[in-house]
Amino acid sequence: MIENCHPYVDSTIKGLKPKLIIAFGGEASKAVLKNRFSDCSAGRWRGIPVFVPEYNSYVMVTYDPSKTDDGMDGETYQEVIERDINLALK
Repeated sequence: MIENCHPYVDSTIKGLKPKLIIAFGGEASKAVLKNRFSDCSAGRWRGIPVFVPEYNSYVMVTYDPSKTDDGMDGETYQEVIERDINLALK
């Protein structure tokens, strides 16, 4: 599905020229990291800023909003996302 809208998303990102892109989930991370790594999953890249030359921007990956609180080591999804966003903004 993402393949169908990727040209639009790609051109929009290039037009906006953001300094930071926050990718919510594995599909979003694959789309903006453009499969430059063998593992583009959110779990692998969460919290690690990755520079993407095509966008002249950093990408920060976090969990998909549909993720439940299961497996969050006692934290709620909201706490994890807030921490990830605050880290990205530093």
